[in-house]
Amino acid sequence: MISIKQELIKYEKDLESIIRKLKDRPKFNLDGHIKIDKSRKKVAYKHVKNNKYIKTLSSDDQSTIKSYFQSNYENKVYKKAKKLLPLIKRLNKIYQDDSIDSIYDNLDPIKKSIVKPIRKTKKQIAEEWMTEGFKTLAMPKEEFRSKSEYIIASKLKNKSIPFKYEKELFLHNYGRVYPDFTIFDPNTNKEIYWEHFGMMDDIEYRDKTYRKIQAYLDNGYLPGINFIMTFESNSKPLNYKLVDKMISEYFG
Repeated sequence: MISIKQELIKYEKDLESIIRKLKDRPKFNLDGHIKIDKSRKKVAYKHVKNNKYIKTLSSDDQSTIKSYFQSNYENKVYKKAKKLLPLIKRLNKIYQDDSIDSIYDNLDPIKKSIVKPIRKTKKQIAEEWMTEGFKTLAMPKEEFRSKSEYIIASKLKNKSIPFKYEKELFLHNYGRVYPDFTIFDPNTNKEIYWEHFGMMDDIEYRDKTYRKIQAYLDNGYLPGINFIMTFESNSKPLNYKLVDKMISEYFG
């Protein structure tokens, strides 16, 4: 669920990093350029100046060949990054995620009842998904099977991330499962599943967990894409700071 804005910010930082890295790179100067000749069985590297052949480089010139092409590559990357960075910076200043959707979402309720949106906003889509055949949780601790699940749910709710608790899912060659959290991504209109495995001390539970994870994988649910896992045991309780980091990484 990484947004376009997040990608733009990440790209801007990447370009800045490239420029910093290459700014003080050692310069390689060659009077002319090196041409690769592939007309024979063995590739030849020819030193050319003003379209005139100077000499064919030998095995003793490998350092020169490598330095020339490396420098040529880095020069092109540096120039491209320098050209792109101001464009991305300007785009970052004016671009905001959901800027079109917010025009409708922020309308006065009376105006909203009159106006028909050009298309459903992400907020509308998420709200419809939340009401489709599943009750909304009131969020008391008693509705959850563990303290950790309650805390994960609270963190998702505080970030306004739409989710359903223990919504049924069928896994081929395994059967019905009830993921702890089914999370809706309004950017892709797809669901992401979060399983918290909280009894990893128990050998039988652990064996069932391995089989269940394999079933998710076999059905195309892949960690980092549409499947999230957290674990804990008596000696290693759930790291709540890590949960915050995961939510921030996955959902912004």
